[in-house]
Amino acid sequence: MKARVSLSILLVLLAAGVGARVMRSLTQQGGVQVEREEAQVERFMVARGWTIGERVAITANFDYAARLFRRQSCQQALLVSVIGAGGDAGGLFKRMTGVNWRFMHLGAAYESPPSVRFMLDYGLALALRQPGPPSILAVAVAAEGSAAAGCDLPGPQDWRSFHEAAPLDVQANNVQEGLRTSAE
Repeated sequence: MKARVSLSILLVLLAAGVGARVMRSLTQQGGVQVEREEAQVERFMVARGWTIGERVAITANFDYAARLFRRQSCQQALLVSVIGAGGDAGGLFKRMTGVNWRFMHLGAAYESPPSVRFMLDYGLALALRQPGPPSILAVAVAAEGSAAAGCDLPGPQDWRSFHEAAPLDVQANNVQEGLRTSAE
């Protein structure tokens, strides 16, 4: 009897570990959902009057990178990175000197990625066979100081509407593949 209980506990722990690893690999930067959401970010920012700049490496091998956006009426550049679940990425982003990162998810801003909430929402969506939550976004002004007039920086609610305003073809593709671009 004790052997069965021990084996059951071991199998549950193994399944939880493998499940967490699979969810992390599905949602980290470079995954299908992240690539779609990076394209959405570009369309969203261009529609708001920003021009797309170069990719800035967060890690040396570009596992994590941010896109630089500029606006003619703004002295500062904006960095935006789609980071999937976030995981331990918060520490990577915080190590960049001179940049104050905020993590946007479902219309709220956080000091560090809300990875646990994301993973719980993602697991629940999988169990209910529903589309998963949108990725966590890391957003920062590229230079220290307050935002200059004319920058019109997107706030947390703007980023929420960015997910909700995804083109219908992107929403349909994401639903078919178990991915989601709309919040809740």
